[in-house]
Amino acid sequence: MQRILFKANPKGGFYETLNVRVNEYFRRRGIDRHTNAKGVFKLLMMLVLYAALYVVILSGKITGSVLLLLVFIFGVWAMITAACVIHDAVHRAFSKHQVINEFLVVLVDLFGVNGYIWRKTHVDAHHNYTNLIHEDLDLIQNGLVRFVPNMEHRWFHNYQHIYMPVLYLFTTVFIVFARDFKNFTLKEIGRKQVRHPLREYLILFLTKAFYFFYILVIPFLLLDLEWWQLAIGFLLMHMGSSFIFTLMLLCSHIQEGSVLMKPDVMGEVNESWAVHEFNATVDCSPDSKLLTILFSGLNHHVAHHLFPNVAHIHLPALTKITVKTAEEFGLHYKSNSLFGQFWSHLRLLRSQGKQFSTSWGNDNQS
Repeated sequence: MQRILFKANPKGGFYETLNVRVNEYFRRRGIDRHTNAKGVFKLLMMLVLYAALYVVILSGKITGSVLLLLVFIFGVWAMITAACVIHDAVHRAFSKHQVINEFLVVLVDLFGVNGYIWRKTHVDAHHNYTNLIHEDLDLIQNGLVRFVPNMEHRWFHNYQHIYMPVLYLFTTVFIVFARDFKNFTLKEIGRKQVRHPLREYLILFLTKAFYFFYILVIPFLLLDLEWWQLAIGFLLMHMGSSFIFTLMLLCSHIQEGSVLMKPDVMGEVNESWAVHEFNATVDCSPDSKLLTILFSGLNHHVAHHLFPNVAHIHLPALTKITVKTAEEFGLHYKSNSLFGQFWSHLRLLRSQGKQFSTSWGNDNQS
C-alpha cells in the first residue's frame, strides 16, 4: 500500500511555533483541552431540546404548514446537535474519560448516522488527508460533481451549479440509507487496512432499526397521517439536516481559493500536513458569537483542523493564536461569511463545470 507523504514540518516553523503557543495558552490558564462545564451543559440542553421538539411534533396539536416548519427545524437541530457537539467525542476531545467519548459516539446512531464508521472516515480519512482527491471520504467525489480541472468532464457538469444544490439537500438521506452501509464494505480507510468487528455490524443494524422506528413508525402510529405525508415530513426533516451539513463541511473546504489536490505518482504532497490543512480550510464568520454557539465552534474550522483533539469550546481562542502566527509566517488566513461560503462554492461549481476550466488553488497534478 503506497503511503501519502507530506513534507516534514520545519523546525521553528509555523506548526512548531503554533503548538508552543497553544500549549502555553492551556498551561497559563490551568485548563486541559477537553470540554468544560459550559460544554457539558450545552450538550445536555441540545439533547433536551431535540427530545422536546420530538414530543411537540408527536403531540398532534400542531398541523399544517406550522408542523412542516417544525419538522424542518427538527432536522436542522438534529444535525447541529450530532455534528457539532458529539463531534468532540468522535475526536476523543469531549472528555478525558474515554468511556464517555465512546458513549457519545454511539449516541450519534440515534440521529441515523453510524458513529463508528463516521469516526473511521472522518478522523482517519478526512482529517489526515483533507481535500486530497480519492482519499478524503467526507467529500463528495463521484461522477456527479467536478471540483478541479484534472477530474473527468461530463456534459452534465455544465449544469452542476444548478443541480448539485438540490442534491445536497438529500445528503443525509444518502448517508442514512446508503453511505453508512457502503463504508462498512471498505477494506481500506485513510490508507489503513480495516476489519470491522462483528459487534459494530450488530450496532449498525440495531440502531438503524431503532432510528426508523422512532422517526417513522411511531409518528405513523400516533399521528393521523397518510404514508405519503409521513414521507414528505421525513424528506423535509433531512433537507434541514442536509442544508446545515453542507454549510458546515462542504463549504468550509470546497470554495474559491481552497486547495484540492492529488498526490504525485510517488504519493508525495508538496507541502507539510499543517500548511496543507491551513490552506485547505476556510473559517466561517469567526467573529460571530451567535454562529459560534449554533455551530459549536466549527465555524472556527482552521483551528479545528490543526488541533482536532481540542474541544470546540476552546476554538475561538485558538483561532486568534493561529491567525497571528500565520501572519508571522506569511500564510494567508481565509474566512468568509456563512452564505458567502455557499455562493463561493456555487461559483466554483460553475467554473469547474466547464470543460476547459483553468486550474485553481494549489491543485497538484499527478
